[in-house]
Amino acid sequence: MAPAPAWESETEEQARRERAASRHLLRVQRERFEAAARGDSPARLKRLEREFRRTQERRARLLREANAR
Repeated sequence: MAPAPAWESETEEQARRERAASRHLLRVQRERFEAAARGDSPARLKRLEREFRRTQERRARLLREANAR
């Protein structure tokens, strides 16, 4: 069997990274809301907010890269 074309494996890798970023974004968002509801410390909420924003930016970058192809 011939190996898959390079563009195909690259596309699959891109899709896998997008799914991973989306799942991580949802996990962080849920954790952030639960921490706020529990009344966790402001430092923890700030850390979760930073992680949420970084993940959001990473997912947006991955989507832009996918649309550019």
